[in-house]
Amino acid sequence: MDSKKRLGKGLDDISHLFLSGSAATPAFNRMNPPARKFGQAVNLRTKVWLTLSLVPRLPSAFFTANLAVELARCGRQVLVIETAPLPALDKVFGTAQIQPSLNDLLEQSQKQIVLDGPMGMKILSFRLCPDELRGFALEEQQILFQILRQEEEKAEQILIHAVYEENPSFEKWVGLGQGVILSVDLNADTILQTYRVCKYLYRLQPGLRIGLLGFGKQDKEEWAACMNKLSDAVTRFLGKTLEWYGVIPEDPLIERSIAAKVPLALLDQTAQTSVGFSIAARNLQQETGMAPIRSAAATSFFDWLHRAADIVEGQ
Repeated sequence: MDSKKRLGKGLDDISHLFLSGSAATPAFNRMNPPARKFGQAVNLRTKVWLTLSLVPRLPSAFFTANLAVELARCGRQVLVIETAPLPALDKVFGTAQIQPSLNDLLEQSQKQIVLDGPMGMKILSFRLCPDELRGFALEEQQILFQILRQEEEKAEQILIHAVYEENPSFEKWVGLGQGVILSVDLNADTILQTYRVCKYLYRLQPGLRIGLLGFGKQDKEEWAACMNKLSDAVTRFLGKTLEWYGVIPEDPLIERSIAAKVPLALLDQTAQTSVGFSIAARNLQQETGMAPIRSAAATSFFDWLHRAADIVEGQ
């Protein structure tokens, strides 16, 4: 299908097809209680977070989805973006029909750019891929990025789900983020691997804010010992300071949640795992004295993504 027919000649011609609002996709209808707020500050300096997981036995999107639910439950306006091959977030948010690509979305009659998620969050309705965006004509890119920036401006926090891989594609996402939330099953056998991942991330982006979200069965003393050992190594050898957002305990409900394609934070808010994500959401928003990579107000995530596309195109 001709792209000009899909995009029209300008933003005014097509905004009614894309922008979230009156024609939005129906929201989740399962276990969606009203959001409760804590605190009043919304101008968080760290707005764009890359969410990664080193826990092999769970889908990495499990952590992204549940953390997004708890951030939204706290009253934050959250935008969740998928970059991993599907199924990923759509496997956890069962009713979110995320399209494999922007081109797939444009072939649909319903071209809503974001989907309504639980607790009022928004989910980008297609898998975001910089290489695909570069395939559009320059005037079409301008239209698309203007639409995406408008959605970004409505968000207070952006969670970008990605799969950890040491390759050029993954490195681009690290370069576009302000912080990384790294879920780990931290124990004596995985400390070295976690350290190496942190070292790799800091090498790609020295000013990155990295925080760990623990997962596992180990007791508090063992967990504390592992945290101290890893923190000391990162401080001593890398000159950095890790942040810690909490521990997500294992729970039989996790399997039920994944099978039902409903975030556990919605399935049972009182479960230990849900409480762990709730605590992590609060800790995540405790801004430290660390400066972000860039001012989110001065340059948006999609501006940086657009610039990166222009740089590659011009080479």
